[in-house]
Amino acid sequence: MNDSSALGMFEPVWYRGPVTDGKNGDGRTGDGIQMAQLVGAGVKGMHTIAGNAPYLADLPPINQFMGADELKQGRCALAQPWLWVDQHGKRFFNESRGSVFVDVYNAMTSAGGVMYNIIDQQKYDQLVNKGALLPFNAIVMAGVPLKALPKTFEIGQQRGWAFKADTIDDLAAQIGVPPENLKETMKKVNEYAKAGKDPEFGRLPEHLATFNMEKGPYYALKGIRAFFLTLGGVTVNPKFQALNPQGDVIDNLYVVGQDIGGLYDSSYDLRCEGSASSFAMTSGRLAADNALADVKAGK
Repeated sequence: MNDSSALGMFEPVWYRGPVTDGKNGDGRTGDGIQMAQLVGAGVKGMHTIAGNAPYLADLPPINQFMGADELKQGRCALAQPWLWVDQHGKRFFNESRGSVFVDVYNAMTSAGGVMYNIIDQQKYDQLVNKGALLPFNAIVMAGVPLKALPKTFEIGQQRGWAFKADTIDDLAAQIGVPPENLKETMKKVNEYAKAGKDPEFGRLPEHLATFNMEKGPYYALKGIRAFFLTLGGVTVNPKFQALNPQGDVIDNLYVVGQDIGGLYDSSYDLRCEGSASSFAMTSGRLAADNALADVKAGK
């Protein structure tokens, strides 16, 4: 389900949306799970969420999918693979995988939940005039100039998630990381770019680029984690029959698809795209077969 009133805000994980306030959104408010609970079904895995990252720290994050160009292009710029640092000014992830939102979510979780993408003027100009290296889903494609990026930084500086400074020390102060750490990290990236190899995280050679350490301005975008639904649900047996908290079968109640709990450990996995949809169809067919067999048996 993805009802923000039911899920609440699990800081620092933000609720991405869609908004489900009774007027907006797609209506996935957990009705099936709640109906099963009303007749005694148990649930499991309700702590598990479909994590999604990174997003600009702008509310609601869903506007980065369907809002103004400056938000969509800003979200695209946030995931570019030049340099991501944590709250200590150090790298924590292979930036070449910036489009794999599940990997990003898990890496950001390990790194404290917040990241900053560091950009110098040359990279900023490249984004505006030539476009991104990595796409943002099918919303902002690679190679399409990000002409709205100046507006992104204008509103982002007003809202506290975009930063611009003349020096690295000033940028570090603005984003709250130790300046010596940020400069050391940037120097390492420059060494890796010149060598054409990233020994720390294995970033692709084509994504290695040097930073001008002497001349600004320098830019940063703040990224946060988000989630768009819970992954827990009703406890079932192998026949997809709902179980009560004691493990007993609730007669004539079958649960399928994403209303089942216990399918995921800690986060959603997109390594096999379509896995949720295919499981929904397959579990639905098997549950129907089991229900029909029970009817024929007079149960």
